[in-house]
Amino acid sequence: MNQLAHYVMEFSIWSVAVPFIIGILLFQYLTVESKIVFWLVVAAVVPQVLTDFMIQDHFLNSLYNIYTPVEFGIIYMLFSGIGYISLFRKIRLMTLIVFVLLSIVIMLSP
Repeated sequence: MNQLAHYVMEFSIWSVAVPFIIGILLFQYLTVESKIVFWLVVAAVVPQVLTDFMIQDHFLNSLYNIYTPVEFGIIYMLFSGIGYISLFRKIRLMTLIVFVLLSIVIMLSP
């Protein structure tokens, strides 16, 4: 592993850990949108922490394949109040469905 990749790996855990800890401490003061972002951080904590302690294997790949549609769904919820035109809402919903289905296909493929 080159030196830059090493530093990126060391920094990436903190990009999730710090918002997670602050979110826990200040959860009662968060707005609705901030709570949705906090749940996105909670979803990201597990694969991020396991990446630091596990060798890249099938379980970790499966975990990321589960995390990815969860992340996409949480982001969908974050932006669900935006876009008053029903066409945009339908496009977002169809994108979510297609993305989840593709993630399932990728996860089940050998």
